[in-house]
Amino acid sequence: MKTNASYSISRDSKPTSESRKYQTTGNIDSRFLFSEKLEGRLSYASSYQGSKLRFGQAFSAVWNLGASWIPRRNLTTSITYTYATYQTTIRQRSGNLNAYISYAFRRAYSWFISYGVQEQTQQIQSGSNDPETVAFVRPELWNAQLLIYTGARSTMTFSYVRTSGNRLQGRVADIETVQGIFNLQI
Repeated sequence: MKTNASYSISRDSKPTSESRKYQTTGNIDSRFLFSEKLEGRLSYASSYQGSKLRFGQAFSAVWNLGASWIPRRNLTTSITYTYATYQTTIRQRSGNLNAYISYAFRRAYSWFISYGVQEQTQQIQSGSNDPETVAFVRPELWNAQLLIYTGARSTMTFSYVRTSGNRLQGRVADIETVQGIFNLQI
């Protein structure tokens, strides 16, 4: 196990706003090597800003939990979950799950596929005890790429990207992109 941690405090003697007098940031990042092929990750980061110095309070906090498994040198899998909160007059929460797998075959080709889904919620703190939910979004992303080594100095890449559930000007939009690129190094 390997862990890094840091915490910083700063005070502005002439802030532009009294609510910016003190700032604190902290983070902790841990890596766990369960075996040569399996690694886990856990990290936390927070930020605070206010007129008084307060420990243990944050207007933003981010948790990140993930694992990577490499059963062979040319095969990699990974999964990561990130949870973030931001609190001002509107409380915003976001959970993001990403997973991918990649495979490389000698110097002939490599490919990877990734999937991501995110849940976002915004709440307004009103006078009552129950906050009012004003927005909820759940976009998804699929990404697939194939890289073909066509020569010592050339490659060809094909990619497919699909996003769904994005909100554009009040409507839900699905977007698909197919792309092919030939790269030649001179």
